[in-house]
Amino acid sequence: MKKILTFLLLLPVLVLAQPAHYQWHAEFFSDWYGTGYTTASQTLGGINFEYVTSLANATTTGNDNFVIEWDLGFNRWNNTNINLNQIVNLTFNAGGSPADSKINSSATQNKYYTLRINGLAYSDRAAILMETSSLPININSVSDNNSGSGTDVTVSITTSGTPPAEQNIFVRYTTNSWTGWSIVQATGSGTSWSATIPASGNTGPTTSNQYYVFTSTLSLATEQGLSGTDIDLSTISYNNNSGNNFPLPVELTSFSASVKNKSVNLVWHTATEINNYGFEIEKRQSSIANSQWSKVGFVNGNGNSNSPNEYSYTDKTATSGKYTYRLKQIDNDGQYEYSKEVEVDLGKPTTFSLNQNYPNPFNPSTSIQYSVVGSQYVSLKVFNVLGKEVAVLVNEKQEPGTYTVDFASANLSGGAYFYRLQAGEFVQTKKMILLK
Repeated sequence: MKKILTFLLLLPVLVLAQPAHYQWHAEFFSDWYGTGYTTASQTLGGINFEYVTSLANATTTGNDNFVIEWDLGFNRWNNTNINLNQIVNLTFNAGGSPADSKINSSATQNKYYTLRINGLAYSDRAAILMETSSLPININSVSDNNSGSGTDVTVSITTSGTPPAEQNIFVRYTTNSWTGWSIVQATGSGTSWSATIPASGNTGPTTSNQYYVFTSTLSLATEQGLSGTDIDLSTISYNNNSGNNFPLPVELTSFSASVKNKSVNLVWHTATEINNYGFEIEKRQSSIANSQWSKVGFVNGNGNSNSPNEYSYTDKTATSGKYTYRLKQIDNDGQYEYSKEVEVDLGKPTTFSLNQNYPNPFNPSTSIQYSVVGSQYVSLKVFNVLGKEVAVLVNEKQEPGTYTVDFASANLSGGAYFYRLQAGEFVQTKKMILLK
């Protein structure tokens, strides 16, 4: 796998510009190519190549045969005949000349040919010639629906165009870092294709469990019988999803809450993360019936990670009473999922208090939190700047505790307002701003 990842990115493409004869899509890969190419067009034997290396000559003999002659100096081999879809050996010939280093084959007009050569300098090499009825396509994108190890995985594939009939699309996968592997063939039409990796091929998001998509004119049965090197050699195009194989959603392994110095400390851990934008922290006052969830903070995620991560958040806005917290995990694409809920008890309040509303300024609603000591008749009202009462939020007897009330401003105009809490002898007023 390392070789194909390293060298396919450097492959030159040889394309015949004149459709009257043979269409060329020739590629090479080895561990020394990549430095000797020229982007200048060359005409060799009457055939115009857009991108070539140090080819010495290319000729056609009639309409159904061709000869390619190399002049690479240190990479000459004996003249070799090659048939379609067959891997042949190129025997190194240290004393050979360009005239000795030829590949001979038959061809059909207006077909496309992919010629692939591998191997090391000053050594025997291997080659394969593949024919397609149109220009081979590329694999533009790869994704999958993995939901956890031990489940079938559908690999979704988008191509650059409709593949020629001869170009098959395969998914090659391993569970043991390519010591062994299996191959499945994709089905579909146009630019949309898919293949299923069985549950046995999905052991989790580890470096030993990988897959990639590749194309070839060889059949599934033939590819399954090849060595890894020969599979690489017979590959026309490939895409390994940038190494992001078998991605899992964010796997939350723990979520806990504790109280210290009148603050609530939240801690949670993840085992893996894929596409994790971050976590919204939400809470509600569980000691009050029908209380609503509200956002109290946000913590950035780690995006993609196969390593355990620890997160924490401290909520200093909670007062006395019982509170329930949850996490809203958000992906980069906006999708989200809620965690389990955890509850803390900050006990009963020892003093009366009226907190600043949140958010402030606000539109269209805000929350007001207050604490009551002992059983009291409680009044919470809202006034405009002229002192006129515009809303009564609470007007009842309440037991000791901390309460949160939502205030909606649907029928009010923008500006400053005041809210006043009266509980027994305790009276306090605060200002809030409504934006409209």
